[in-house]
Amino acid sequence: MTTVPTFSASSLIAILVNIGDWIFVAAVLIAPVMVLIGAVMLLTGGDNPQRLASAKKLFLWTAIGFGLALLSRGVFAALQSAFGA
Repeated sequence: MTTVPTFSASSLIAILVNIGDWIFVAAVLIAPVMVLIGAVMLLTGGDNPQRLASAKKLFLWTAIGFGLALLSRGVFAALQSAFGA
């Protein structure tokens, strides 16, 4: 006879924190690469306004993505603190 595994809120939070840690590590690794790509686009853009605009958009979206990754760390820390996991 098989038993149903127990699942608690602390184990769910631990899984979410683990996922958040992986996302944060990925963001820390990807963000500098995206900044370098944007810098190359900006430096080699010359008189092409579309290329300069796309480089500026790349900087903006990289900053937004990295900010969300940092925010997720804070949210997971708050969840851990609230539920005592």
